[in-house]
Amino acid sequence: MRVTQSGAPGLDLNLLVALDVLVEEPSVSRAAARLHLSEPAMSRTLGRIRKALGDPALVRALAESHIDVPALREGVADLELGMIDTRSPEVRIEHLADERMPAVARSGHPLLRGPVTARRFAAARHLIVSRRGRLEGPVDTALAEQGITRQVVGSVGTFPASLFVLRESDLVGLITSQAESLATALGLEVFEVPLDLPPLPFGMAWHPRHDADPGHAWLRDCARALMRPGQGFRRSQVPRSVR
Repeated sequence: MRVTQSGAPGLDLNLLVALDVLVEEPSVSRAAARLHLSEPAMSRTLGRIRKALGDPALVRALAESHIDVPALREGVADLELGMIDTRSPEVRIEHLADERMPAVARSGHPLLRGPVTARRFAAARHLIVSRRGRLEGPVDTALAEQGITRQVVGSVGTFPASLFVLRESDLVGLITSQAESLATALGLEVFEVPLDLPPLPFGMAWHPRHDADPGHAWLRDCARALMRPGQGFRRSQVPRSVR
């Protein structure tokens, strides 16, 4: 059956039935079996659905990992900005810039009363920023090359949150270079880490179902502009669908 108007070809309602089954089943093969079709025929039907809707509609995904945060997959977040470390193969990732990581501590911290050497830096008690609760990172790798270890006492999920902990304690942490002004405004001291640390890639990630969405494309352009000082965006550049 086809939906038609004024004799013009319309949407094949059989595609809606197929789409409903594809949404319910975890794979194309399961959907094909349920509709008594071969897998190639089911794949061709999925192609017709995508063409009719002008959208990817359904994309391939691994089972939810105990490590990954499925916010992008589940639609809790439309765009992720930061040090992207997702392991979900279907997530789109775009590199935006490389970040340097200075150290930060409260004003008057004992570490800052003399030259900050690798050993004095490691002897301090440290706070790590990790959404996954990790207690080690590039600093530990660099210290290990010199036969030095440090004491990490805990982790928090975001860099801004870490600044408030550092301000009220004798812990030492790292921040992104973009957060230096915030750290200074909170009365914290920013200083160079006495180690040769690799730059950290700063990027953005999104789910491919948003690829064809003009509003989301505009959002991604905004993120790119924020990483390029002096390059803003005008209201005339905003798609009508998101104004």
